[in-house]
Formats: sequence, C-alpha cells, structure tokens
Amino acid sequence: TASVNKRTGYITTLVGIAAKKGWIDEAIRGDIRLTVPEGEDDREPYSDDDLKTIFGHPLFTERQAMPSASQLGVLPFWLPLISCLHGMISSEILQLGPDTIKCYPGTDILCFQVTTLGGRHVKTEQRRRWMPIRQELLAMGLGELVGQAKSNAWKTLWQPVEDKAGDTETISQQFSQFWGGFARNELKITDPQKVLYSLRHSFKDAIGPA
Repeated sequence: TASVNKRTGYITTLVGIAAKKGWIDEAIRGDIRLTVPEGEDDREPYSDDDLKTIFGHPLFTERQAMPSASQLGVLPFWLPLISCLHGMISSEILQLGPDTIKCYPGTDILCFQVTTLGGRHVKTEQRRRWMPIRQELLAMGLGELVGQAKSNAWKTLWQPVEDKAGDTETISQQFSQFWGGFARNELKITDPQKVLYSLRHSFKDAIGPA
C-alpha cells in the first residue's frame, strides 16, 4: 500500500507542477491515497540473538551458496554487510558501480560515493554523500568485486542488475523475497514484523554505546 501511495504521489506532484506552469488546464484534485491497513507499517527490530543467528549462518561465515537465491549472485552475502556497516539502503547499494568506489578528492581515503551521476538516483538530495569504506569489506574481497565489474564493463558491481539492464527495483524486490524465506526457513526467525528494512537499524543499535 505504501509503495502504491508513493508512486501515486509522484504522479499527482508532477501534474500539480504542470498545472502551475500552465502546461495543462488543471491539476488532479484531492489527496489520492489508499488507506494503509493497521499494522502494515509496523516493524520489529532484530534482537541481539537474532543478529548473532544471522551473521553466524554459513552464508556469512563460509560464503555458502544459497540455492534459493541463485538468481541474485553474490548479493545475499554483500548487500546485508554493506547495509549494516555503512547504513546504506538497498537501492543505494544496488546502484554502486566501479566509478562510485574512489578516493575522496584530495585524500587517499577510499569511499563509496552515493551520487546521481551516471543516471543514478537517490531517495532525497540529502542522501548524496561520500562514505569511507571499512577495511573489513576490503579484506573480504571488495576490491576483487570491483575488478570483476570493470573487466566486464558493468555499470554496477552486480551481475543480476546487469542482467536486468539496470532494473534495480526488480532485483530489490527479489532480494526482499529471498530474505523473507531465508529468515523463516534457514534462521527460524518467524516474526513477520522482522524484515530486511529492520536489519541495519538493529545492527546500528547493537554496536552503539550501552
């Protein structure tokens, strides 16, 4: 429901701007929104024990391949790690490419650049930023991932996104579906209010000051 409302909001905003500019005779009248069912937006954080279960799974400790996510390539390993260690949302991670992994200007600090360059988009302008890359990711092989993308002339780091001609929304939906099944079936975390969106926030709270 929230996704439908967001897309409807885009349309009504564009039509409203067009009406103000005089490009059309009148805008759409009224607040066109679906009512969000009670509880649909509720999310529960993962507990510390949940986080230990998640990152103790062979997917992360041994990079075990997940047959249920074969269409997602290496994303089941990398997306949660980048999200937790850098606070990035899925749409930002899926748009990362070799050209967005670079040193901050005038320094030797290697960063992720969250940008609108190259046809990329961000949720809000305030989310454009440089984020120093943690050494843990480099030790896990981020450099090799970047090298593979460069050698294949990919715009992003992710073969599933390239295979879908840059359709990050479809890959994001596929990942969310994978994560739901992974949590229920592999991790036995069955609370439907504990979702992928909760992961980076729960991780941040877990490593924060007591």
